[in-house]
Amino acid sequence: MEEKNIITFIDQNNHPVDYEILDIQEYNGNIYCVCYLADNSSTEVYIFRVEEVDDMHDRYVLEADDQITQAVFESFKKRNKDNFKFS
Repeated sequence: MEEKNIITFIDQNNHPVDYEILDIQEYNGNIYCVCYLADNSSTEVYIFRVEEVDDMHDRYVLEADDQITQAVFESFKKRNKDNFKFS
């Protein structure tokens, strides 16, 4: 069985939420993580921009720009066409 790459974020209600990282890629000079909920409660994909806080810490910001999320998702689909079924 393949090991999953899980990251836990704290939501706005201070509850932990686990995401599985499906892909990490660079786009326009920024690093993005393509994720979905690790509990499989949704098929929605979330795209987080990774911002370096300091040498040991990063901040993951849900990307709000629709053009960026679409471009990163299209790249993700191309990079992973053999790993996932896209509709």
